This record gives sequence, structure tokens and C-alpha cells, in this order.
Amino acid sequence: MSKDEKVKKAEVSKKSEVKKAEPKAEIKSVVEMLFDENNLDPIQLFNEKGELVEFDQIAIIPKEEKTYAILKPIAEMEGLAADEALVFEINEPTADSFEYLALVTDIDLIDAVFDVYDKLMDEEEAKAKKSAPKPADKKDEKKKK
Repeated sequence: MSKDEKVKKAEVSKKSEVKKAEPKAEIKSVVEMLFDENNLDPIQLFNEKGELVEFDQIAIIPKEEKTYAILKPIAEMEGLAADEALVFEINEPTADSFEYLALVTDIDLIDAVFDVYDKLMDEEEAKAKKSAPKPADKKDEKKKK
């Protein structure tokens, strides 16, 4: 094989390597991320100052034909205790706008959303207790011996 043939073969090899590039990750909207059960990435939103704020998703709560997201800031947030979270209304897209999240500021609505969340958590806990194996009774253990 001549020197020119080796160079051409190497160039072809390099071109085929370029074509094998990894496919680009799909870009999802914040709302798509919220509804993706497999999403483990933080939810990223911009605050009123234009600063990026990252949140952990706590829950999606359906209530009276609307859907709400409970999000907990990952970093400390002024005016919010470390164990507190925020409630956002998930607004569906319209002909004039995209889907978006709106911070809920109505205290009564926030309380109502957390009431639904607490009820759902209680139901999940009750299901877990029912499906958990029961400890063996001492009488049953004596009978086995």
C-alpha cells in the first residue's frame, strides 16, 4: 500500500468517526420535565431578577381542573425556610402562549394544594403499610419449633 493510499484510508476513517457522534439530548420544556416520571434533573426557573434558581420536584397536584407543582429550592432562598416549598400553577399552552409555571401567592390556595398533597401522602403511607409483610406472631413461631 502506497503512502497516499494510507493517508486517504486514514482520512476516510476520521470522517466515519465524526459521523458516529452521539445523538443530541432531547430538550424538554419545564412542564415536560415535571410530568416525566424518570426525570431526576432539577427544575430550573428564572426568578424576578433574571437569576437561575434550581428546584427539586416534590409533587404534581391536580385540583379543581387545574394542576399545581410543589417545588423546593435546592439552594437557600431569602424569605423561605429550609423545609418549605413553593406552589406553582401549571398553565396550559394557548394559541397566544406556551405552557408556563406561575407562582401561587394566594395563601388559601397554597394551603388547599398542601392539603391535597398531605392527603395523597397519607394514602400512599396506608397502601405501603397494607402491602408490607406482617411480623410473625410469637405463637406461630412456637408452633413451628
